[in-house]
Parts: sequence; structure tokens; C-alpha cells
Amino acid sequence: MIIHKEKHPLAGKKIKIRKQSTHLQVPDFGGAEFELEDWWDHLTGSSWMEADGNLAALTYAMRSVMNDLPLDNEVVYGHIGHYGHIVHVNELEIEK
Repeated sequence: MIIHKEKHPLAGKKIKIRKQSTHLQVPDFGGAEFELEDWWDHLTGSSWMEADGNLAALTYAMRSVMNDLPLDNEVVYGHIGHYGHIVHVNELEIEK
């Protein structure tokens, strides 16, 4: 089920990950440049919580527990370098 009907407003842009965000497999995750593709559900057609066996979804599930991230669908998919990641919107440095 698609939750977000429209593309993320920053789709296609490069955004910084907040410095305090951590990732066990990416030592410099906090402060990294993240190329935001779109909302996860808009790209895949379903919630990240239904993405059985998907490495990005499994990794986000572990990070959400370790970093006390919300268990909702306000997540985007994108890349840091060549590797894809799911990131909660709260982890993005977005100017208001």
C-alpha cells in the first residue's frame, strides 16, 4: 500500500544526514551526504515493514531499535556513495 501519493519534495537532491545519527556499518554516517531518491513506499509500493528480506529494510529495523527511531513510514530511500539506505526524515538536515 502506498502511503505517500506524491514524490518527496527533496527527491533527487543531496541532503546531509544529521551528525548525531549512527549506523554500525557506516562509520561516518552522521554528517554524510545522502542522495535522496524518494519516499520508500512511493518507490516500492509498500511499507518498509513489509519488505521481507530487503537488506535496507532489515538494516533500518535494527537501526530504529538501536537509535530509538520512529516505527512509522516517514522514511526515505537514497544513497551514500554506492550503497542504498533507508533513513527516517528526522535524521535529515532539512532547512525550514
